[in-house]
Amino acid sequence: MKNTLLTKQTILTTVILGHLYAVPAIAMDTEDKIEKEENLEVITVTSRKKLETILEIPMSISAVSAVEIANRNYLDASDIYRTLAGAAAPRGQLILRGLSGGNSASPDTTAIFTDDIPYEFTNLTDVERVEVLRGPQGTLYGSNAIGGTVRVITKKPQLDEFELFGTIEGSSENNVDGFDSSLSLGVNVPLLDDTLALRVTGNITNDVRPYVNQATGQQSKSQSSFIRSQLLWQPIDNLALNFTYVHDEYSANGATLGDTSKPGYYYELSYDEDASAKYGYDISDTKITCDPTFNRPDCIQGGGFIHGADDKYALYNLLDGWDKESTNLYSITVDVDNIADVASLTYAGSYRKVKSDSLDDWSRLDASDMFKTWIINDQELSRVTHEIRLQNFDLNSNLSWTVGAYWDKSWRPDSPGHQWQYIESGDRTAAAALYWWGDDAQQIGLDNFDDPNKIWNYHVFSEWAKEFALFADVAYQIETDDFGNIELNAGIRHFNLEDFERTEEIGVWSNDKTLIGGEEQGNRFKFSASWQPTDDYSIYALYSEGYRPGGNNSPLAAA
Repeated sequence: MKNTLLTKQTILTTVILGHLYAVPAIAMDTEDKIEKEENLEVITVTSRKKLETILEIPMSISAVSAVEIANRNYLDASDIYRTLAGAAAPRGQLILRGLSGGNSASPDTTAIFTDDIPYEFTNLTDVERVEVLRGPQGTLYGSNAIGGTVRVITKKPQLDEFELFGTIEGSSENNVDGFDSSLSLGVNVPLLDDTLALRVTGNITNDVRPYVNQATGQQSKSQSSFIRSQLLWQPIDNLALNFTYVHDEYSANGATLGDTSKPGYYYELSYDEDASAKYGYDISDTKITCDPTFNRPDCIQGGGFIHGADDKYALYNLLDGWDKESTNLYSITVDVDNIADVASLTYAGSYRKVKSDSLDDWSRLDASDMFKTWIINDQELSRVTHEIRLQNFDLNSNLSWTVGAYWDKSWRPDSPGHQWQYIESGDRTAAAALYWWGDDAQQIGLDNFDDPNKIWNYHVFSEWAKEFALFADVAYQIETDDFGNIELNAGIRHFNLEDFERTEEIGVWSNDKTLIGGEEQGNRFKFSASWQPTDDYSIYALYSEGYRPGGNNSPLAAA
């Protein structure tokens, strides 16, 4: 019970009071205590695009500092998500206050920024702070921030200090074979005194998952790695430029989700040789029932196949899926502290190229696990983002303001192999597909692709989406001697969204050409009023709005 109370107290102190201070396990006299309290370090955050303490911000926010990340041994932002009230991350993607926007477990309702770039980079190696903003943040953070926003702030190069650092961590889990591991290494090198510095950080993480495919014996696992280099150039006191390059890779084999279904039956095909049949077989199917309490592996393999606490991790899939993704991200941030004693300027721009490949097992959906069929995805995406903003220079002024503009465009090149669906070789499979689907899949593959194993293709000729937005945020603080401080805040964002897509589908499921696109624009607002009677607490009321691109409804394949 004592450990639990201490943990709660630490979280409460960090979130509400926002200070970092570890009390030594030794006796201190009153004078030492007073001196320590006066030297408490206040956690500052930049959630409203300006430097503030948590107490000053009229919204629900959690900030996790580098010290807490280290003390609690957080490796990934998902470790933080599990500690947040009103949060869930069923597929690793954060959902705040239940705003999932549909039945998807990965609904893109929480925007994630890394160093002011819209980039979902959640490895906590060499991270200075993570801020989680609950509630719609559409005025300052744009599309997809309808449930909230996560801001990951990495540690920046230090101009006056050489640093070499690294960690090695390992872990294991009950009922899971193998070990997880994480290796990090980094260096900070001043290149020119108080002018130029380089910081390079890398990490390799191996994750052995609990899921085991009883059909193939494959245990699910993944590996992620990244290298991040930042070059900070500060030619004069009020100007700083930070150039960043990130290479991020991810690969996984096996299932990422458990299968707790109890199907109660499965199908089995019978093959009778028949020389007059096109592929030499007459096919029939049998629906075989099993104990309705059996999970899928027990049902298909006769019951009693697995026992114990790891039953929930057992799967039965004819194929093991895999996926690979690599990202190259280039970004630059520019900070100008003082423009004519009126404003400060910040610019953040990025370009990235993402390459992803994967195999999706469609044997169950398309063939009820009676023969093997799968889809290979081969996809590329490029994206450019720009944000520029001006803010009031005098931080002591009762009137504070932020104005800015945002541009975001993503596009795919001509991709003839965006998706290919395959079927396993052999006359038995060809006969089974002809029986089960009513279409001669092998002949369709020969006619369209000169390959009997390719049965469907999804070709993306052109696809792009872009967003342009203007935003403003104004706050005015009223200071009183008797009633504390009162702040009134208002924000607005005007956005314009456009998208376009030209695709073609050929094969056993569909033969369609699609040309779709659209445009949408609108305004989103935020209003808040906060009262801080003392330096210890605040009370606020907040109204805020968010939005996300709706997209277009293209025709579904007739599966």
